[in-house]
Amino acid sequence: MHKTGLYYGSLAIVLAANLGYHLVSRSIPVGGNQFLGIAGAYLLASVLCFLAGVLTRKGPLLKEWKETPLHYLLFGLFVPGLEAGFILMYHNGWQVSQGALVADILTSTLLAVVGVALFHDRLAGINWVGILLCFAGVIMVAL
Repeated sequence: MHKTGLYYGSLAIVLAANLGYHLVSRSIPVGGNQFLGIAGAYLLASVLCFLAGVLTRKGPLLKEWKETPLHYLLFGLFVPGLEAGFILMYHNGWQVSQGALVADILTSTLLAVVGVALFHDRLAGINWVGILLCFAGVIMVAL
């Protein structure tokens, strides 16, 4: 696979957004209704995504909307748990340097197993060694 600018550019976007996400999540003060706060965040995100969709569309808006896979709606089932979970982690004592690291490594480890089991991803022996080392690292970080 030829690695284009989008290959690395998309990683840069994820890294920047993830960094901002965790810094903001960690700085949210205790108090107020976190679910209403998250709803406000998603209202802003919805407006921004809609505007980006309008600006990047290749055809009529309604046609593109109808062709959009329903899978995007499934995000709505999981995103509130992700948001509330990280906020709760930080409010209950997880340090920003450890909480995200532990959660992301455990998620990545689970996704590796799911990828092999459900999507027939192929991992070499050295990949499994790396996964075991990551798991050992989680234990050391979380202690």
